[in-house]
Amino acid sequence: MTPYAQKLLDRKAASPRPPQSCVSAAPARPIAAVPIPAIPAALANYPERMTARQVGEYLAISEDQVMLFRDKGEMDFIQVGCPGAERPAWRITRESVAAFERSRQTASAK
Repeated sequence: MTPYAQKLLDRKAASPRPPQSCVSAAPARPIAAVPIPAIPAALANYPERMTARQVGEYLAISEDQVMLFRDKGEMDFIQVGCPGAERPAWRITRESVAAFERSRQTASAK
């Protein structure tokens, strides 16, 4: 183990954090029936909910660029981590990636 990794483990062991609650106060709402868009064959090989890294791999862009699309509202993300966590976890559905791809196609590619 590298000295850096050992230092991180020591720091984590020295300062335990209280457990965070993942209970949401918002009531569950029914999901409306939405027609499922066509998924490209290459995208069908990925899981239903993808990480930013997987989306970046599929689109051949960096993970930072994928997160920029999230910040700009161009791609729909789902927060799956605990609210208020130090590093929230995000997932992107395949349908969202397919819709994003269709919105970015040029007229000659259609």
